[in-house]
Amino acid sequence: MNSIDEFKKFLAENIHNFEGSGKENPFSVKTEFQVTPREYLRFAEDELSRNTPVSLINCVSHLKRALDCQLDTFFEVYNLRTLFKKRNIKIEKKLQFIGAIGFFNSRYLVRLNNVRNKVEHHYSIPDFEDIEVYFDLITAIVQLLELGTFDAAGCDFDCYEVESGVADLKIQYVRETTEIKIIGNELSSSKFQFVVKAADNIDDFAFCFRVLRQLNLLWDKQCEDYEYTLRELGLNAKSAA
Repeated sequence: MNSIDEFKKFLAENIHNFEGSGKENPFSVKTEFQVTPREYLRFAEDELSRNTPVSLINCVSHLKRALDCQLDTFFEVYNLRTLFKKRNIKIEKKLQFIGAIGFFNSRYLVRLNNVRNKVEHHYSIPDFEDIEVYFDLITAIVQLLELGTFDAAGCDFDCYEVESGVADLKIQYVRETTEIKIIGNELSSSKFQFVVKAADNIDDFAFCFRVLRQLNLLWDKQCEDYEYTLRELGLNAKSAA
């Protein structure tokens, strides 16, 4: 196995035989930001409560900073911030990446961008109602990323295959090199191993990141509801074949 398509097929065909066997500790990384996303949200809420032209404009600025700060906090933990900064990745692409690894769907992203464009990109005083929607959307993203930032760095599964007996799958995030390492079937003749680097293929990396997050959730649920995991990964045995 040396491709994402083969890995997708492996997951779709074997996930129902997975049994969680181990989980690595989450990363312990502290950012050096002096202001937190939550503090920017409080600043925004204070400005919104005043409901003056100046305060509404200030509110939008604080909400933008809250979103930027939370995204950069997440990327710093996973050692992606330098790469994205070097490539001059804009906010839209950052949000698309966050969506691709499973934090929200494309409809949510479209709605956020529509509201953001309306309140940020015109030289006018934004409507109070639009800012309220924007505030709720940004708050939701901050809370989601807070919960997801310190997920476990990896997880192991035993996979009981009919033909070869006990096999296994290990997926691990390697922070130092910003890559995801996948090792499988070490106890069988169909052993495989490959690495997906963020710097090489960001789409494949995002998919593997999504797999890592979903398998961690599956591990937490003691390997119940495999079908939910497959749906979240956009996989089934037929489509992965």
